[in-house]
Amino acid sequence: MVLDDESLSQSPTNTETWDSPDPTSPQAALFPNKLDREYLHPPNAFYLYTRFLGPQLWEHRVLDRVTKHLEMAKGILRRNPTQDEINAFVHHTSREVNMSGLGLPIGLAAGFAHTNFFLRRKLSLPGNVPVFQAVQRAWPTISKVDRRALLFQAAIRTSFWLLLSLGNFQGFATYQFTLGLGSDERLGSFREAVKKYTNARMQRLEGNTEQARQRREMREAARHTPATAVAEEYPQPDYGRGRESPSPSPSSSTSTASSWVREQKQADFTDSFFKDDHNTDDASPVAYELQNQQDYNKPTNSWERIREERAQKQQQQMMANSPAMWRNRAFKQVEHEQQQSGTPSTDYASEERSRQQERDAAQREFDQMLDAERQLSQTDSSGSFGDNKGTGWRRW
Repeated sequence: MVLDDESLSQSPTNTETWDSPDPTSPQAALFPNKLDREYLHPPNAFYLYTRFLGPQLWEHRVLDRVTKHLEMAKGILRRNPTQDEINAFVHHTSREVNMSGLGLPIGLAAGFAHTNFFLRRKLSLPGNVPVFQAVQRAWPTISKVDRRALLFQAAIRTSFWLLLSLGNFQGFATYQFTLGLGSDERLGSFREAVKKYTNARMQRLEGNTEQARQRREMREAARHTPATAVAEEYPQPDYGRGRESPSPSPSSSTSTASSWVREQKQADFTDSFFKDDHNTDDASPVAYELQNQQDYNKPTNSWERIREERAQKQQQQMMANSPAMWRNRAFKQVEHEQQQSGTPSTDYASEERSRQQERDAAQREFDQMLDAERQLSQTDSSGSFGDNKGTGWRRW
């Protein structure tokens, strides 16, 4: 991209076949488009030479800003900007550079004014004498420590006003440039592309937020998964309470729980019966002395010990995840819930009831026998055996 001047006036007017007169120019990035000087808005001569030290530096600054803006527009539009769009960017960019450049002189002026007021008040300088002459006269009478303190405070005040002015004018220039882009008729397609880009960016951010929320929920669910592993892998029974129904039946729930407990006991007994553990089995074919000597015959190599420890850990993990262990845990959970609820186990309660019934039946039979003996003894005492009263009861 180059500026259009008199040297380019004799070039072909057809921009589709127009060749760049300076291919090595760093400003020819958006060839074949060019910048027209008629859309530039240079500042006044005083401001041009005091701030930019001449028109060449100002044009260079404008070209740099235009190149950055056009690269940004090219990325949003996904195409090369048209000549009208380039002219609009040149117009608004030159105004932006002029506005942002006002921050330096205004900041320096405000900083010098504040420093002048500070030095006159601190050193008690007369008001009718220029500040530089008054400082030169009072400078020899000031100690070195006070000189350093005065210089530091003056630099702080000047820097504060300079930075404040540069920031404010740069922000105002950006605001003015944004308003110009939003109101220029030549940049209608650019504004539509900006809206689409903004909507797509917001949708992408919302999608990322939704994915992050889903991952967080998955982590929370995985954190609570060990507590519900029994319910997920092995469906739990009703634990004697029965399924919820409009008319629950206590007898059906009791029979279901008792049958399930008996099945769990039978399964545990079967697993323990077929499991061969020579360490606890008294009928093991290995003698007791040889069982104790097996620990001394272990390999002394460290690698072998590490392998054995790993194998033992894996075996323990497999045993912990076996179905028998899950059933044992579920059975313990049933007993724990029944103990907390205050109701004994259904199987144990049925056994206790049967035993109580047997004891009651035996007591009734015993009482009947006692009554029969009493009646028999009374009959004997009132009959022909008058001399032997009460012998029947004593014989029994």
